[in-house]
Formats: sequence, C-alpha cells, structure tokens
Amino acid sequence: MYDVDVEKINNAFLETLGSTNLNNIKECTEYLKELPFEVIEHALKKTARKGAKWDYAVTILDSYVDKKLNTLKKIQADEIEFKNKTNKNTEKQETKEERIERLKKEWGIEDEA
Repeated sequence: MYDVDVEKINNAFLETLGSTNLNNIKECTEYLKELPFEVIEHALKKTARKGAKWDYAVTILDSYVDKKLNTLKKIQADEIEFKNKTNKNTEKQETKEERIERLKKEWGIEDEA
C-alpha cells in the first residue's frame, strides 16, 4: 500500500504543483508516515489553488501533523472553526456613540430637544 501511495504522490505532485523536483517529492512522501494520501493530496491541491509552491504545502502539512488532522473530515471541521473565528474577529466594532444610540432605542429614551 505504501508504494502505491508513493506513486500517487509522485503523480499528484506533478499535477498540482507542476514540479518534478525529486527532493521535494521525496520530502512529500515522508508525510505518509503520519498522514494518509488523501490528506496530502488535499494539501497539494490547496497549494495549487493559491498558486503557491512546495514551501506553502509544507506549512499546511506540518499544521495537519501538529493538530493531528489525519482525515479530510477533521480538516474540514478545523477550517470551519478557523473561518468562524476569523469572522468574529473581523465583525465591525460598535463605537461608543453607536452603543449609546442603540441603548437609548432599546430603553425607549428620547433625545432631549
């Protein structure tokens, strides 16, 4: 099975990154010790979509290993969690004046003329 996955990585590396760099391909196959082919292929495709190079894929793969993301389902859950966290951090912060106006409306307080 390992040899079949090595061959698949060779093909996926060429298809996604367009590279035949043997050192990079060998480094990529080393990830088979900790990650299944499908996860490695996902990282390569993600790298290709960004138009990035092997170093970007290494960052992704190292992250998967560190977080023990060894299935596509776990990766998807992690990506959703990251996206939700990012969205919360980028929500518009209410200014002091906006907060006062909002609270006035909630409490039914009218401005004095």
